[in-house]
Amino acid sequence: MTANEVIAAFEQQHAQLFEKGLFITGIYQDADDNQSKDGLSIGIAHSLEPDDEIKPECCHMSVMHPFIFDNRKIPESFIGVRVMNIVQADTIPPEIEEIVYDPAGFEDWHTPGQYERYVRENMIEIRSALKQPDLTYEEALDAICFGDFAKYKQEHEERRLKRLLS
Repeated sequence: MTANEVIAAFEQQHAQLFEKGLFITGIYQDADDNQSKDGLSIGIAHSLEPDDEIKPECCHMSVMHPFIFDNRKIPESFIGVRVMNIVQADTIPPEIEEIVYDPAGFEDWHTPGQYERYVRENMIEIRSALKQPDLTYEEALDAICFGDFAKYKQEHEERRLKRLLS
């Protein structure tokens, strides 16, 4: 299967996401020789051309969307290709990017507390943008916070503790 065929199939299956502002930035070959012990790729992935044949397990598709977006609808993978979910930087509200200091004095931003405050203060706007008038507070947190706010909160706390112990 070519990169172009994967993109076309994704666009067809997830057409409703494109109507809400999602776009594909490309399909990229993962740099498997630069893996950290956490499985994260270090360095720049190689961009694939539309007609390049792909090995789904060795590449990822990057998708980008506005900050207020229902991330729960973006799959983690599509026909074996990992989907990298990216928020357009110019749509992130300043209150999410505002630097705060944790109790140990470390700089932090995009904290669970910042997301919680943003959702509380902007529930009407979020419901309107997502066209979901009955969206609950918890659903809104999941929607704008990569699909699973509880997981995001746990991962954030793990990173914070790791920083403290280093």
